[in-house]
Amino acid sequence: MGAFSIFHWIILLAIIGGIVGLVTSGRKYGPDGKPELRGIGGWLAVLAVWQVLITIQMLGNAADMSSAPDSLINIPGASVAAYFELALNLCLATVIIATTFTLFKKLHVFKRMFFFQWLASPIVLVLNLTFISVALGIPAERLLTGEMVLQLIVNLIIGGLWLLYIRVSVRVKNTMVN
Repeated sequence: MGAFSIFHWIILLAIIGGIVGLVTSGRKYGPDGKPELRGIGGWLAVLAVWQVLITIQMLGNAADMSSAPDSLINIPGASVAAYFELALNLCLATVIIATTFTLFKKLHVFKRMFFFQWLASPIVLVLNLTFISVALGIPAERLLTGEMVLQLIVNLIIGGLWLLYIRVSVRVKNTMVN
């Protein structure tokens, strides 16, 4: 179980092949012989891979959390808090999937959707901590760990850099035209 089986390698190679296919099929040359900055390529391809990986991670987290409420049935309020956390994570996964869809469909609304996705992460964290704190009667300060804060700050910085790229990139401007 701990080993990387042949099926994992096939899936990994299919994903990498799909990404390479996207990047190479989007390459077009202008009249001057230079490549046009259009299509999912360059840094936009990196963002596309990032979006797909985040989608897979969120769906995996939701699948892991779906079995957690059954084990918490003896703790008052814990199963309600776990279901609420699951619902919040499914909402966040829906936002991420919708953003990824708009990216691959090259829709103009992608820029706005990515901004909403970037904002959704801290909002979900605050709502989650607040509800769990109230449901379990535990102060929110005890639930918030330094690792969670660090991860949130790193995600906000990385997402902010991607937002900046999306706003100023010629490739994004030329690609998101639908």
